[in-house]
Amino acid sequence: MCSDVAWASHMGSFSVTSPNVHAIPFMPTGQVSLRMRSDGRYGEHDFTLCPQAFSQDHVHRTLVRTCDSSHNSHLACIWWTPTTSDFAFLPNSAYGDLGRCTSGRLSEIQVLGTLLTKRIANFTFQRHDVDSAKLLVLASSMRHAILTLQCHPYSFPEMVIGVAYAQRLYLDALALTDYLERGFEARMCNSGVYVQPRLSHVHGASSTDIEIVHRLQLAGLPAYFVVPRQDALVLGATHIDPSPPSPSFASYEWTECHTAVTMPILYTGDASAAMHNAMSLPPRHASLERLFFGFDDDFKVVPIGTRGTVVVTGGAPSGLSQVQRDKWAEITGDYVPLTVPGWSAALKRVDRHTRLAVPAPKRFTGYRIPDPGMIIYSETRRERNIFAWLVSRSANLRRLSNALGTEDGVPDGFSNELWRVYLCTDVGQDDLMAGQRLDRTIAGSFNGRAPAAQRRRAAVSIFGRPPDKFNLQEATWNEHLIRWGTAFHHDPRLVQEIMWDLHWSSFRFDLIALDRFLAPDRWISHKYKRLDALSTITGCSDALVYEDGRIENLGIASDITFERN
Repeated sequence: MCSDVAWASHMGSFSVTSPNVHAIPFMPTGQVSLRMRSDGRYGEHDFTLCPQAFSQDHVHRTLVRTCDSSHNSHLACIWWTPTTSDFAFLPNSAYGDLGRCTSGRLSEIQVLGTLLTKRIANFTFQRHDVDSAKLLVLASSMRHAILTLQCHPYSFPEMVIGVAYAQRLYLDALALTDYLERGFEARMCNSGVYVQPRLSHVHGASSTDIEIVHRLQLAGLPAYFVVPRQDALVLGATHIDPSPPSPSFASYEWTECHTAVTMPILYTGDASAAMHNAMSLPPRHASLERLFFGFDDDFKVVPIGTRGTVVVTGGAPSGLSQVQRDKWAEITGDYVPLTVPGWSAALKRVDRHTRLAVPAPKRFTGYRIPDPGMIIYSETRRERNIFAWLVSRSANLRRLSNALGTEDGVPDGFSNELWRVYLCTDVGQDDLMAGQRLDRTIAGSFNGRAPAAQRRRAAVSIFGRPPDKFNLQEATWNEHLIRWGTAFHHDPRLVQEIMWDLHWSSFRFDLIALDRFLAPDRWISHKYKRLDALSTITGCSDALVYEDGRIENLGIASDITFERN
């Protein structure tokens, strides 16, 4: 058999042998304990860093590029790990830990991603005989991950994790493209004796099955046979090297306040397809999940997350209530952008009394972005509402983006009342400390007419981490500084832009939620086709990515009839 071993290296209680690789690199052997490390990768078990156990479900990963080959020098940015010098905090944000990546490496990754996306599009257009579904999913995920890094805010740890995730998707998509384009599926099925020249710029794979090692060798891929330590000589290895040192990336843990923090274990057990699947999952960020709260089935205020129940107490408010705004009537005025005539006419034709026979679950309803009418309707609150929204907007867009990556893919919506409390509650340090001392295991109370201090402390107990609007005197809109209390002193166009952004944002996220509710089966079977369709409808490059600086109607919302059609 052509896969007779020649070279071997001891690694732990195993020997790794190879029929076609002289200098055997480090690779994991034995049981797997998969967890994220400080660079956002998975240490010795990350398929982008060193050879992994062969998986039939992920056979293309044998073609993942190596970082130390001159053949891959143009891909250097794909193994770059950002540092604090690559991160800039957002100006005038209520959440002081949010920022963006400032490194030019991110633009290099974006260019590589664009080129690979075009290559994949050309391949799928020309090769209808090849099942490209998995490749298209990888391409869409990669594009979304890169655009998210370019357009959305994040904390520094999230930037590190996000960059590693985008790089992992790129290498995965590149490997699958090479696998399909260059006929490696046929090579792997070759039962002949002709051995393809070995590729030196890819990782290959290891296995305890000699037949798989044989197939890898025939295909011209680095092949590694893992055997008990004492069996290497029995198999005929003529060169046994000492164990290669464990690389530094295998030991770097996350640190907080100079203390090592072990990340959660995602998978334990034998190296398998399940291990590969765990590394394919998108990262989840839950650090803002407790900023918002909702109503339970009894219409009591309860936090979204893990905090204790909050019960509404007290009788009905006395006195006359303010005249309620008709939410079906268009908002007009100097500070509101004009409505597209076609949409204005359509609103008047809607039968507001018709309801669904089966109401949508709560996660599909509510306001994902504050209702523009609520923001501007009250003359006494509009200045405060707009300022509070601007200083917390980035954090909220981050929350929406993260929620779109969940299984449901629908960000939670909230009522106007809850948005009003969120935007209008200032919390000082004393309130923060007092609120954090509340016993969260005991039902508290929330009363919108309670004294201000009580409302602030209740807000801390509910939100967990309220926005730090208290110490901010300036907000930023499209690089324009707005001092507290002056939003309506500027040209009306400035407020119009903010209101347009609120309308546009609500439309996009509501459309995604509505489509997921009405066509769940299509999302299960054709998720990325639905996303591409929504991108076309909304006139954007990615339906899930938020791009700042746009203040014009595009897609189905365009003022131009031809574009709407």
